[in-house]
Amino acid sequence: MKKFIVKAVTFVLLTIISLFFIITEIIPPQFNDTYQYAINGKYKRLVETQSPKIIFLSGSSGAFGINEEVISKKTNMPVVNLALHAGMGIEFECELSKANIQKNDIVILGCEYEHWIKDPSTQADLIVTGIDNNIKLYKYIPRDNMVDVVKYFPKFALTKIEYFLFNKKLESGGVYQSSSFKDGNMIYDRPQSNFPNPSTVGKLVLKNSDISLKTVGYINEFNTYVNNKGAKLLITFPPIENEVLEPNTSYTQEFEKGIIENIEAPVISKIDDYIFSREYIYDTYYHCTNQGEIRRSELLANDIVQYLNNK
Repeated sequence: MKKFIVKAVTFVLLTIISLFFIITEIIPPQFNDTYQYAINGKYKRLVETQSPKIIFLSGSSGAFGINEEVISKKTNMPVVNLALHAGMGIEFECELSKANIQKNDIVILGCEYEHWIKDPSTQADLIVTGIDNNIKLYKYIPRDNMVDVVKYFPKFALTKIEYFLFNKKLESGGVYQSSSFKDGNMIYDRPQSNFPNPSTVGKLVLKNSDISLKTVGYINEFNTYVNNKGAKLLITFPPIENEVLEPNTSYTQEFEKGIIENIEAPVISKIDDYIFSREYIYDTYYHCTNQGEIRRSELLANDIVQYLNNK
């Protein structure tokens, strides 16, 4: 009976492994037109860029708001922008960055405020369809997300098989497609603001008491990892449309103070510097226009240089 159980378990495991290999390696990529698939180009740039370098991590506020050339010229260091989508979870980007954090690197974390003030859910579908055939990226999925990834994988497998057999594609358009990026950087033209009336968006209130202990704990653990590599983790803040933030200066000052007091990594930026007027904001309150991207990158570059000169 024991031999039968062992054989049965072995057969099931081998079947699962074989199916996983077929889906992720044999069937060609089927989600390569999607926005989230751009993570592959960003990963490639990460592993190919020599140190010392700057690695930037955030959600889409960084995908729409970081100009590598501007920051690189100011700091004399190559810049790798891993920022893509908050729905992937900032932990996934942090773990992914571990593929090439070396001595004297600078890692910049500029996650969106929602990540600071609550424990945001990660969308397993974005991670899995973003990875698609790049099987090596699975090892960077955080443990907390693995259950959701495993649950989603059968749907991913069936969808991928369907797309392959019937020559279907997941529809994408506008800025939200992989072709909006080149070498990990956004190249999609965003000349003017399309931001909706803030009354339809609601207000974002930053309160010191709302800072997530889970987020603080993870970032401090990540800070230890970065330091042990001989690199440095620095904290900045995202650009945000000025009509969206609750107009109470004491809130933002106390929130900023709370981050400084709870996070072991240096905070190099001020929230108020990154509150932008409408003309700098594209389609959501974290996404920059072309002009906003340059402004945000110049501000961040100055923050980095000031930190390096004063450390």
